[in-house]
Amino acid sequence: MHRENKNLGLFVQQLAQPKTIAASFFGFIVIMVLVNVVFKQDFIYLTQTFNYTTESAYELLTDICGAGRISHLLVFIPDIFIVVLYTALLVGANYAIISKMTVNCLAISITAFLPLVLTITQLFEIAVLAVVILRYPVQMPSLIQFANIVTMTKTVLTVLLFSTPVLGLLVLGIKAIVRRVP
Repeated sequence: MHRENKNLGLFVQQLAQPKTIAASFFGFIVIMVLVNVVFKQDFIYLTQTFNYTTESAYELLTDICGAGRISHLLVFIPDIFIVVLYTALLVGANYAIISKMTVNCLAISITAFLPLVLTITQLFEIAVLAVVILRYPVQMPSLIQFANIVTMTKTVLTVLLFSTPVLGLLVLGIKAIVRRVP
């Protein structure tokens, strides 16, 4: 990746700079806090629900009325910013960590770009749920079931991919301790 495509390599190296990682992290946190304050509702968004049924999804969309459905759609806007920020954060952090552990370009590329799978999954989830909400009251049970699968996949990927840099730091820490022990 980074040897064959200089521009992409330079971009990823920029994302791996400590100040870029810190800015992505703090931007991610700030937007998450703002979303939970500004868009605070008395219902749980479908994007934050694990394993919903067609019935429960349409029950929610009915219960929250028009204003709730608009809020549900509006929360997708900051969600997209959050996706961009955590992608930059994870790509940069993974690259910074894995490039200290190996010089294997394939391992570096796979680890650095794995967060893009989560990015695509979450953007796809937002698009599918937006269609469901915009088409309400038309019921699309197959699309809701599909959206639920995408939401569950996103949730699992989020846990796994946010754990990757933490595990990498643990490995680097253990290696540093082992090197110091006589």
